[in-house]
Amino acid sequence: MTDFAKSVGLDSHALDEWTCLNAQLARIMEKHDVRISSHPTFSMRELYLEWISVNDVASCGAGAGTLAMQEVVAAADEAGWSITLRVRPCEEEGRLLNWYREFGFISAEGDELLMRRHPGAPVTRRARQMPSDTGESPQLNTERHGV
Repeated sequence: MTDFAKSVGLDSHALDEWTCLNAQLARIMEKHDVRISSHPTFSMRELYLEWISVNDVASCGAGAGTLAMQEVVAAADEAGWSITLRVRPCEEEGRLLNWYREFGFISAEGDELLMRRHPGAPVTRRARQMPSDTGESPQLNTERHGV
């Protein structure tokens, strides 16, 4: 543990967990061609997810965001960290709220747009993959989801 971490009373286990979780987030971004902005709250073992977006606008709605979010929640579960986020209002706000709920997020009392997911919360959302006729890797679904 660094001297700085010690001086601010940072739990060395939380720092190790964050290091692993952050490395997993980097792999998820590369694998699914998405951007993820997040930061840790070490004292609460919480990942604050600022945003997740698909890099290639043409592939929006193809399921990359769903696949990435599945892996983000799995990585947080593995680390034992909760995830908190604030849904950014848009024309499909209700759809986006439902999308997050399918990953086990619940709204804070009195603030529907502030959502939290505890480790191990049930995930009901799964990306559907359709087999390719060419024998190549499966194609992602084309149903559009807010990310």
